[in-house]
Amino acid sequence: MNVLDLGFFNAIQCLQHQTLTTSIEELVLAVHSAFSDLDMRVLDKTFMTLQKVMEYICKIDGDNVYKLQHKKKDTLFVNGSLPPRLECDRDAAASIEAMEERIDDERRVDNMIELFDLIALFKAMST
Repeated sequence: MNVLDLGFFNAIQCLQHQTLTTSIEELVLAVHSAFSDLDMRVLDKTFMTLQKVMEYICKIDGDNVYKLQHKKKDTLFVNGSLPPRLECDRDAAASIEAMEERIDDERRVDNMIELFDLIALFKAMST
């Protein structure tokens, strides 16, 4: 999952397309200018969207069939009440915790397999 795929590149590209370019150098300058001119609220809103997308993906066990609810980010900006991070749904948090436990279990199993392989190697070398 990449925040750039959720709209940040599109926002920069939209600004960049407003500048006529005839060479690669001019295009690079136009992209730099578009990035500098871009309202950073666009990036804030894109990260909020990323947080919600990741939450939904966790809730539905990694699938990509979900519908994002409108968070009214522009209203939050105007009111000055945009949170630095969004609260995570309990089901998504439980899913993440279960996934972390599963990853830890897999890591422990991998470590035991490596240990058994080393023991087998030492036994083979000593006989």
